[in-house]
Amino acid sequence: MKQRELAIFCRQLAQIAGAGMRFEEGLRFIIDEEKEKYIPKRVMIQKLEKGEVLVDVLEQEKLFSVEMLEMIAIGMQTGNLEEIFNEIADYYEHEINIKEQVKNAFYYPLILGSILLVVMSILMIKVLPIFKEIYKGMNVTTTGFTKWLFEKGSLVGIALVIVLIGAWFIVFVGNFCTYFKQTKALWKRLTNRNQILELIDLIRLTRMLSLLIKNGQSLDQALLYGEGVVRQENLKEKLQICRAEIITSSDLMQSLNKGSLFKPFIRKSLVLALKTGRLESSLKEASSYYEKHLEKTLLKGLSIIEPVSVGIISIILGSILFAVMIPLMNLINAF
Repeated sequence: MKQRELAIFCRQLAQIAGAGMRFEEGLRFIIDEEKEKYIPKRVMIQKLEKGEVLVDVLEQEKLFSVEMLEMIAIGMQTGNLEEIFNEIADYYEHEINIKEQVKNAFYYPLILGSILLVVMSILMIKVLPIFKEIYKGMNVTTTGFTKWLFEKGSLVGIALVIVLIGAWFIVFVGNFCTYFKQTKALWKRLTNRNQILELIDLIRLTRMLSLLIKNGQSLDQALLYGEGVVRQENLKEKLQICRAEIITSSDLMQSLNKGSLFKPFIRKSLVLALKTGRLESSLKEASSYYEKHLEKTLLKGLSIIEPVSVGIISIILGSILFAVMIPLMNLINAF
């Protein structure tokens, strides 16, 4: 299942739990009502009818990660499954929104650059030859940059088309081949996404820790499950150091400082929150801070890219049009 489908599935399970229905009955109703042919749901119904426990069935179907299954198990013990499933759905929906923000920020300059290349290619391949024939018929002699444009314009246009195709091919390969370790590392270096990826991991981590602690997990256990949502190796190492220090030391500030997982002011906030029993809300606040930081980072990049792109487009197109119009202006002045 994709994250969007998982979010919808969690909402459905929450509704079943809230209505007090047996899960096999609720799932059968969903399949009949929506005419779904999703096989895992049918398999789940068969297993639940045989008396298997919901969390064990979900684990067998490999629909959720270990930390999510742990929260579902806690929800079954406490009779709080409706809230748990809604919280998991919120988590997945939040993940989807973050990915959409990053995706839009990444594709915007690419689309803007593609438009520039398409316009220039059309100008070079289609428009310039028309002016070349007009000037040839009028016996107008071209020199310098104008002459070079008329002679090499078509080749430049073809080269721009190749560059455009190559750029989108790289994006395609980057998106679908990042599961290869070397390709993934190269893709990160080419797109300079390390800072953005770290922020995304920190948002995931703080939200997951908040959910786990809210549902009764200790901080060191929550950090252990938190490793499952972290993708960046350097953050994962910091998380492991931090957890090891928390287990062996009673000083939380010292443990957080040694791991250097969060920013200093967030570490202080977490220590104070642990003493006052507000650790869950403090982690949510940390997640909100990283979200705003991510948004600022994306907007900062876009605020630079947009005016620079417009400036480059204006200069290039202006230079080409000016070069093409010089012979015509000279011809008019001659009369």
